Amino acid sequence: MKQLLLYFCLSCCTFFCLSTTNAQIQLGGGLTFGTGISKLGLNLRGTYEINDKFLAAPGVNFFFKDKALNDVSFSYFSIDLDGRYQLIAIGDEINVYPVAGINIFNVKIDGSTTGIRAREDGISVGLNLGLGTQIETLTSLSYFGEFKVTIGGIDQSTITAGVLYGF
Repeated sequence: MKQLLLYFCLSCCTFFCLSTTNAQIQLGGGLTFGTGISKLGLNLRGTYEINDKFLAAPGVNFFFKDKALNDVSFSYFSIDLDGRYQLIAIGDEINVYPVAGINIFNVKIDGSTTGIRAREDGISVGLNLGLGTQIETLTSLSYFGEFKVTIGGIDQSTITAGVLYGF
């Protein structure tokens, strides 16, 4: 699991470093809620402007740990490799966009039920489809909100809101 996260971070860094220097890059985060697991979590993401309409938008969601019965704990995280298309622009401040991409979801179960200590990891892959909006400010900050449905793997919807800083 740590190797997968490290690979994701290195891939994003390489992608951003090899890009053209006049490209718009934003980094930030926010809060996310997963309906399939009914958990609140933290979202970290970046966006890379491919051209004036298309953006690459990788992100990671860390959901808060869940303690169940008999000292069994569940922890979740997901990696999103999404693309965005600027569908509607309202002035220079508000953009509405569809989202499509790949979701890699990980669940870790740790604990004991009958005195035997167990640890299990599970990874599933699904398809993200959704809609979002981004509001630009006069500074380098922008605010975003997204609603995505993940099909396959873990079927759930996620609602995310947060802030991005442009470089």
